This record gives sequence, C-alpha cells and structure tokens, in this order.
Amino acid sequence: MLEKLAKSIEEVNVLAEHYRTCQNVAAIESLAKECFISKEDTDAFIAGKRKFLLKVLLTQSVSVTEKLTEEMLLLQDSGYATVLGTYLLDLARKDPVMKDVILQPHKTLRHCIEYVHEKAYETALEKAKKEGKTGVGQNAGIAIGSTEVFAWVIKHCLELKQKLGTDVIEFDGVKYADLHECCRMLKFPYRRVVAKIMNSDCSVQETLQNLKQKKERLFGTGDIENITLENGKCYENIKELCSDLRIREGTLYGYALRNECSITEAADYYAKREEVFQNVALKVGDQFYNDLRQCCEEQGIRYKDVYRRMVEKMVSAEDAVEYFLKRKDRKAKEKQFKRQTNFEPGVPKKVVIMGKEYPSKTSCYDDLKIQKKLVLKRMRDTNCSFEEAVIATYQARIEKEFHFHGEVYRSFVACCKAYGVAQEYIAIKAKREGITRQEAIEKILALRENGTL
Repeated sequence: MLEKLAKSIEEVNVLAEHYRTCQNVAAIESLAKECFISKEDTDAFIAGKRKFLLKVLLTQSVSVTEKLTEEMLLLQDSGYATVLGTYLLDLARKDPVMKDVILQPHKTLRHCIEYVHEKAYETALEKAKKEGKTGVGQNAGIAIGSTEVFAWVIKHCLELKQKLGTDVIEFDGVKYADLHECCRMLKFPYRRVVAKIMNSDCSVQETLQNLKQKKERLFGTGDIENITLENGKCYENIKELCSDLRIREGTLYGYALRNECSITEAADYYAKREEVFQNVALKVGDQFYNDLRQCCEEQGIRYKDVYRRMVEKMVSAEDAVEYFLKRKDRKAKEKQFKRQTNFEPGVPKKVVIMGKEYPSKTSCYDDLKIQKKLVLKRMRDTNCSFEEAVIATYQARIEKEFHFHGEVYRSFVACCKAYGVAQEYIAIKAKREGITRQEAIEKILALRENGTL
C-alpha cells in the first residue's frame, strides 16, 4: 500500500497531491483520517484552497538564514518555495522587525506558501464568479504578478504578528513580558499554544485557559512527586526528572498533553528514547564510538545539539555529528582567515587595491561597492589573498551590472524592480523570442504605455 510509504510529512503531502491530481477523493479522506486532519481542512485541500494537506511547525533556528534555507531544502521546490524563501530572507536582512517575526516558531515558509495559495484561490474564485462560473476548476489558471504575491507575503507576516502579539500578557492575575515567557513560567508547550492560536478562532487568553483546564484534568492542581519509571528509576519531583533526562519541563508536559497521558508515561517515552540514542554505534573519521555523548565530548560539539537534530530531522547519529563537525570547521576557518588578514577590532589597516591606497578595508568596500562577506567567502573558498579576493569580487559585481536607458543597475533583478516588471517573465520572454533582456523590458514598457498590458 502506498500509504505505508508515507513515513514523513513531506511524503504525506506528496502523496496527497498525487491523489488530488488523480481526483481520488476517497484516498485523500482516508489519508487525512490516518493523520488526524480535520474534515474542514481536508475539504479545503480537496477544493484547492490549501496547498498542503499536512502542516508542521519547525523549531526555532539559530538564524533566519539557517531557518529559511532548511525550510527551502525541506520543501524541495526550486520554484515556489525558493522564490518566496529568498524574498523573506531579503526582508529579514533589511527589516529587524520582520527578522524577529520570521524567527518565530509559528512563522514557517510552509505557512507562508499556504497563505499565498489561499489568496490565489480567492482571486481565481472571484474572477470565475465575474465570468459567470460557480467555482474554480482543477486546471484553471490565473496570472498573478510577483508584486501582488510579495504583498501577500508581507501581509501574512504582519497578520501573524498581530494575532500572536508581542506585548505584555496578563493571565490569571499575573503579568508576563510576552507569550513565550508566559508559556515558560506556566510549563505550557509554546509551539502547541502558538499552533492552536494560529489555526483556530480562539484568542490567546482562551487558548491559555483551555490548556490550563486540560492540564489540571490530566495532572491535577498540586505538584507531581515520587515518580517511578519502568526502568526502576525514582524521582522526587518533575524538576529532578527533567534534569536527569535532559529535557525541559514544557517538553514533558507538551508530550503528555498532546497524547493525553500521564507524566510517568511521558517520562518513560523520553527515557527509552534516551537509551536508544545512547546505545548507538558510529564512526567519525577513523574513530569508532558506542556512546554518542562520549563522541560529542571528544569531538568538541554539543551533545544536545546533535540529539535534537537526530530527533527533529530524523537523521542518523553519524549524519548529525558530521553536520556539526562541518559547522565547527567552518567557524575555525573563519577565525583563521581573520588572523591571516590581521583582523584587529577597532584598528583600521591601510590596503592597496589595483594601485589605489585606502585608509581601511571598510573604505575599500564602500568605494568599490562590494560586500565584506563576499570577499571573506572568496578567501575561504579559494585560499587566495585579500587583494585577489577584492579584485575578483569587484569584477564579479561589474559583470553582474545591468545597463538600461543609460542607467547602471546593480543587477537585472534590481532593474526589473525599479520598473515594476516581473524578472521571471522578462527572462522567459527574452529567451523565447531570442532577444536581449533590455529589449524584452522595452517591449513590456511599450505595451504598458499603450494600455495593452
């Protein structure tokens, strides 16, 4: 059975999309039932209002770049996901507020794509009604400009921020700095609370109250003491238990609430998982290990980071260790390059590039209009000198420049943005007609001026 092959969220969504293409409604409903997806969401997916059948919340990443890159790779969509992900990354770099929004656990690229898909469906439905149709067909197509799509992306980010809130929260007579602090102090699973708020009509206060009532029903109102696990270990309280299992109290309560089980059953789950990950055989270079924690200590990486990546990304111990070893080596190389370039914070150093002397490297970057990170990356990748890296980066910038109507633009994309045209369409038109991109832009502008576009 195909359903048995669906071992991940991505595979479930691919399978669901396959069924939708084949118009196999019964198979979609069966798959949705197995994944505990509501009938409302299932019907919306069948109708085309949703792009994905199954949604997932990712954990908060170290940086915006890391989060969006991982999400783009996870979605495996070089078109849709990559375009929107790149745009969000650009927004985060320019706007610190938008950066904070994107880093929120509830703010995923998947949710953004889902929102854009819903807006596109609404637009197509409105157009169909104007044409006298009752609905949107499976193969219906509608042209939507990138400007409108990106506007939806920004609106999505702001709506999520507004609904979740970032101000002080008062609950049960106690004030908290924000929702995150409230969940941490009350031992509520933050991601579960956020998901409930974003995917329902409940307010923040209603969600917190419902979760409190459910927690009291399952665990009572008093402190949980004298916990004995299946392996025979005894703990006096929750704090001691979580400290030994190396998990947060919110994580433990979250599992118990999600599965409606006791704290002891939840603790047994994490204890067994800990044993599985501890008794693992792996090879790092020429060294063999039978204990993951020992491996991490000797390799100079954090065990909890490796452990978390194994659980969240469903990768092997060797893959997780390799990931963090590569990141460690990358950071070491960056430090080495800083030493090689005589990096001294606050002490500018004169440099000579292409016969011109600059009082500092910063002034060199500004004059040549190049980015420091690109220079350092080229030094790291090619093992060249600072001067060689600067010249190569400068030449690459010159080659990337785009000339149009006597103006010099940083790139072809920058020119398209300046004139409000879709760069994807211009590129396709130029290739299809065998003309330059400048000529393609000229044609589009002429059509726009004549009112035929």
